[in-house]
Amino acid sequence: MTDIIAGVQDAEASVRVLERALSEAQSLRHPLRVLTAWSTPVLLGDMSGMGYAGAYIDTTASGEAAKELADELLDKALHEGRWDASLVTSTEARPGDPGQVITDAAGQAELVVVGGRSHGPVASALLGSTTGYVLHHAPCPVMVVPATTAPGPFLRIIVGIDGTECSRSALRWAHAAAARHHCPLVVLYANDNLPLPGVPLVSSSQVEATALAWLSVEVAEVLPDKQDVPVLPEVATGPAARVLLAKAGPDDLLVVGSRGRGGFLDLVLGSVAMQCTSHARGAVVVVR
Repeated sequence: MTDIIAGVQDAEASVRVLERALSEAQSLRHPLRVLTAWSTPVLLGDMSGMGYAGAYIDTTASGEAAKELADELLDKALHEGRWDASLVTSTEARPGDPGQVITDAAGQAELVVVGGRSHGPVASALLGSTTGYVLHHAPCPVMVVPATTAPGPFLRIIVGIDGTECSRSALRWAHAAAARHHCPLVVLYANDNLPLPGVPLVSSSQVEATALAWLSVEVAEVLPDKQDVPVLPEVATGPAARVLLAKAGPDDLLVVGSRGRGGFLDLVLGSVAMQCTSHARGAVVVVR
């Protein structure tokens, strides 16, 4: 079954995650599953000399407590957003690592929605966290929702494009999102003084005009049918992540592509997707 998965934890940010997940479920007309994970403590060694001949871990109670928390967070999100509760098919609490639990459940998912945190200047700070794991391993697009995300409808959908196939996939996803959320689509190319794909080098005075012309052609080729969505091509100077983060506010949805090569280097060394998900003020979708 194609559905949307929202991963929640014991944090206030989970309410914002659920609000965004409910919005996507409604606009995509797909059911929503809410997942949380829990783990049991591990008893190491023989503790009989300390008066503990054995230990009993009530895993049933742990699972029930985790599900109760997920239900509470969902009730709050439904109440604050006045969402239709029928959008949600289930809330589940599964044992295990949160990142792996969410990823394992995402085999047939249309979208996974998880929370994000602010990590300072180093994008690799997400490495090893639940969000980082899901971004790296999920088989579908992933939406990261930081606590600073504004409630309510998206103001704009902003997508970064650089001529690669992964950015074209992001553009197609962003265009569909703009159509169903009834908002304009900003297609942004970050001019970092590198040559454009298939375009010869030009003088500095011609760079912006040439980049905008190339961008307009790229958009027309990828989106031959715009479906009445306002599409606004823009060019800005600077590194891609910095340009995208400066443009996207708390009430925008930022969409970026990821090559998804896998491995440590792709996650740490200059990944635009990782920088955006680490530092964005609003929601970010990463499309493979």
